[in-house]
Amino acid sequence: MTGSHETAQDIVHDVFLKIWQQKEQLPAVQQLSAYLYRMAHNRAFNGFRSLAVRKLAQEQLIYGTAGSGNEIEDNYAAKEIRVLIKTLAKKLTPQQQQVFEMSRGEGLKNEEIAARLGISVFTVKKHLTNALHFLRKEISGSLGAQVIVIYMAGVIFL
Repeated sequence: MTGSHETAQDIVHDVFLKIWQQKEQLPAVQQLSAYLYRMAHNRAFNGFRSLAVRKLAQEQLIYGTAGSGNEIEDNYAAKEIRVLIKTLAKKLTPQQQQVFEMSRGEGLKNEEIAARLGISVFTVKKHLTNALHFLRKEISGSLGAQVIVIYMAGVIFL
C-alpha cells in the first residue's frame, strides 16, 4: 500500500506503540486481526493525507499561490489575469473556446465534455491542448511564466 518498506515498518511501529499505550482497551476488541488491519489502514491513510498537505504547502510556496498577504492586490491581480484569459480565449477557434470553457470554467472532465459535445475524448484533448498552448504563448508575452503555472494548476478560476 505504501510502496516503501521503511514506511510500512514505521506504520507497524506506530500501530504497536498505540496498542501498547491503549492496552487497557484491548480486551474489548473481539476481532484482533481486523482491529490491527484497521489501525494500520487508518495510520497509512493519515500519513498520505499529511504528505499531500505538505506537498500542497510546498507547491504554494514555490509557485507563490498562497497569496502575498495583501488580499486587495491578490484580488486585483487575479481579476487582471481572468480578464486577460477571457480576452485571449475569444481568439481561439469556436471548438477550442467551447472545450476550454467547459474544462476550466465548468470544471468538467474530458470524458464529460466528449459526451456533452458528441465528440471523442481524443478530440477534446486535442482542442484543449491547442487552446492551452495558444494561451500559454500569448500570456507569457503579457504576464510571464508564473501566471501560467498558477492558472494551469487551477488556482485562478474563470
